Amino acid sequence: MKKNLDKLPDTLATVQQLSIMPMILQVANYKQPYFSFGSYSTGEHFAVQRQDGYYQFIQYPYVYHFDGSNGLGLFNLSKDSLMNKNLLTSNSYKSIISHMDTLAKSFIQQYNNALIKNTMRSD
Repeated sequence: MKKNLDKLPDTLATVQQLSIMPMILQVANYKQPYFSFGSYSTGEHFAVQRQDGYYQFIQYPYVYHFDGSNGLGLFNLSKDSLMNKNLLTSNSYKSIISHMDTLAKSFIQQYNNALIKNTMRSD
């Protein structure tokens, strides 16, 4: 087991509880299929939560607030930890806003489809 722990990346990537199972399965060298919205070694690292009627997507240093259809805010935590300055209308952040918007819509669509089709399992 120690040998597998040495393979863990030293990273500052955003993680969430959904990433725990993929991490444990990777360290345990588990090769069977499984279902998880979390990722560990591959894919984009982000965290998502729903609060006060909107989704909050975190991909450090950015936090994106999304109401399910439209962006409500983009904040840079490394420069504005209290999220006072909304960057959503700033032309300098257009590509980041577009990326976070696509990430939000994609995650919500995949989650809803998996619920509707009852595919949150691996057989």
